[in-house]
Amino acid sequence: FARDKDAVQMALVVAEMASYYYSEGKSLLDVLEELDNQYGYHREALISKAFLGKTGQEEMQQVLASYRQNPLNEVAGIRVLAVEDYLISEVRYTNGEVTPIMLPKENVLKYILEDGSWVAIRPSGTEPKCKFYIGVVGESIDEANRKLQLLAAVFQ
Repeated sequence: FARDKDAVQMALVVAEMASYYYSEGKSLLDVLEELDNQYGYHREALISKAFLGKTGQEEMQQVLASYRQNPLNEVAGIRVLAVEDYLISEVRYTNGEVTPIMLPKENVLKYILEDGSWVAIRPSGTEPKCKFYIGVVGESIDEANRKLQLLAAVFQ
């Protein structure tokens, strides 16, 4: 029911969760570990590349244009299953299928990988930076951290 990104509302939800799970004899960390065991260990990272100076904005736009013109087929040895292009509002699958994206147009690309990992690329709206968001899932914390390091190394 909150109409904005309101940390106060989220703090209330977390307090309710803590109270509920305390009554069940669990901490929030206990519940998080249960979720990790059931659904996999999820980890995320953000890599920012700065493009400074007079040509910085143009260079940053060229990075995204290059990824659009030459889409990745794999990242760190993990096959790409689909590319979500929010600028043209479509998802292109490696099998040739194309489906629409029903969200506002933005200069964002998101690569969905075969193992459930993903990489999203977008220019910063406030700084001369290109941002690479990476998400992975592993069967253990060590596997998730290893995958995160491998994928992050591609975009350093």
